[in-house]
Amino acid sequence: MSERALYYPHIHIQDVNWLKATLLLFSQVRRMVPVLSAFEDSDAIKEFTSYDWGQPLLYPAQLERERVMGAQEELARRLNDDAKDEGFKLKYGLGETMRQRESRLGFQIHQGKLSDPLKAALNDNQLAWDPINKDPSPFAAEYVEVHPRLGEAIMSTLAIAAATGEGLDVVGDNRSGKLHKCLLEKKEQEVYDYWLHPTPKPVLSPPQIPEPKEVFEYFVSFRCDVTDLTAESLASLKEDREPLRKLLEQLRALGSGISAMDPGKERDQCFKDVASKVLDEWQKDRMNLSSYWRKFLGEDLMIPGEKFIEKVAEKTWKGGEAAVTGAATSAAGAAYASGSLGATATCAVAGALGGLSIGIFSHGVKTYFRTAKAERESPYRYLTLMEKAGVVFRSELGAPVGRDSISS
Repeated sequence: MSERALYYPHIHIQDVNWLKATLLLFSQVRRMVPVLSAFEDSDAIKEFTSYDWGQPLLYPAQLERERVMGAQEELARRLNDDAKDEGFKLKYGLGETMRQRESRLGFQIHQGKLSDPLKAALNDNQLAWDPINKDPSPFAAEYVEVHPRLGEAIMSTLAIAAATGEGLDVVGDNRSGKLHKCLLEKKEQEVYDYWLHPTPKPVLSPPQIPEPKEVFEYFVSFRCDVTDLTAESLASLKEDREPLRKLLEQLRALGSGISAMDPGKERDQCFKDVASKVLDEWQKDRMNLSSYWRKFLGEDLMIPGEKFIEKVAEKTWKGGEAAVTGAATSAAGAAYASGSLGATATCAVAGALGGLSIGIFSHGVKTYFRTAKAERESPYRYLTLMEKAGVVFRSELGAPVGRDSISS
């Protein structure tokens, strides 16, 4: 699994909780920001672009890379070839786009994302135009509108090339549905035909057994409230990725019993069962790890009064028995010589308590390190770290945090 993810197809992230949830799985999210173009993030998002935590948690993808530019040149070549057919230009031109429009703004792309050859292919073949309805943003003049399927072909091509070049997983929010499904199922060479030359009855890809990260995403989406997470707390989580890796390995084991199946109620129920099991096992784990004194004193913790002291003494006496006995004997001799029997009892108790405290300390240190080791090695330690960072775990399934299964 990549440590970083590529977000697409949009520039602006609308749901800050979606970003927080994604950063629980990835150490950084990159996005396809226009080259040499100014744009304004919301205040809630700006925190994640800060360099206060080293490299920002939200960072631009490198669209000028050779791989990305080459993919756009190939896309431009294929568009020019197809545009020799007037039927193709009519199918993806302005008139047909207006008839199929599903939203007021249509599908708009910032020109800063496009290479010169691709911009030329779109303009020369009347496959792009000034937006009919412009966004009130001051940067609206920098956008062009295209047919939705053409726009999806362009953004899929960019996303695959950018993610491949930078070793990124691909993620999207709930606005990315069809695009994301394409990237889950298709190879780079298949994207163009999938969007622009679709078959009447597309062949469905076979269902896959869930990956651990998919199980994790479901768990976070429905069982976690990430509202209180901050950029600083998320940055601290990425410093040590080993707890996350151990959790994902545990989720792999728990999810191995889920059969490969298409999305639906049965698959959702399997995910719910795994999520419940994760919470149950984590809580049991925490109860065991938090019972330090019970581990330290064992069952004797339940014995009241003097009997408890006697039992503790038995546990720690052997290590210091010789020292205690010697101290008591010396005290008795001194007391006899001075005629004070009370001193014998006082010194004997003092000697015993000295041995007792040393024994308790030694036993306590050993118990502490055993407990600390168990905590470090727990597959659910990352959940504890998430909680310390500000995640609130729901006992019941809640509403998703603006995402479905979004990574690839």
